[in-house]
Amino acid sequence: MAQLTVSELAEVVDAPVERLLRQMHAAGLSHDSAEQVVNDEDKQKLLVYLKSLHGEETEEPRKITLRRKTVSTLRTGSGKRVVNVEVRKKRTYVKQDESDESEPTPEIEAPVAAPIVMEDPEAKRIAAIETRRKAEEDRARIADEARRPPEPESGPALVPEK
Repeated sequence: MAQLTVSELAEVVDAPVERLLRQMHAAGLSHDSAEQVVNDEDKQKLLVYLKSLHGEETEEPRKITLRRKTVSTLRTGSGKRVVNVEVRKKRTYVKQDESDESEPTPEIEAPVAAPIVMEDPEAKRIAAIETRRKAEEDRARIADEARRPPEPESGPALVPEK
């Protein structure tokens, strides 16, 4: 964006130059005359200051949505017919609160009268072996059923007449 002087900015925002200079000085900018150049950063600082005066929050957005559209052509058959394919993708990112990350909520655990289970490495190993054995049996049963020819349905049988 092009840099403007204070007087040009006053024309754009339709405000008197003196009032704009007072607001810029109150915002902490070092502009004293109408001929000084105002860059984009100074404009943003002034905007944030003016919004804070009017009670508006100047936080950055909590949610950003990105939309992407790609168009490609697809030739069908012998290339005589062309189809345009348009793919639209939408992805939304949500900013987490800093307070959620910095202050983990303390979890108060009530005493539970549950039986205490001792973790035994031998018991874990035996359970893993048993689980693997059951999985192998299931795989073998499914493969066996797939190899077996389908059984005819038990309906009325047709007997050829003699």
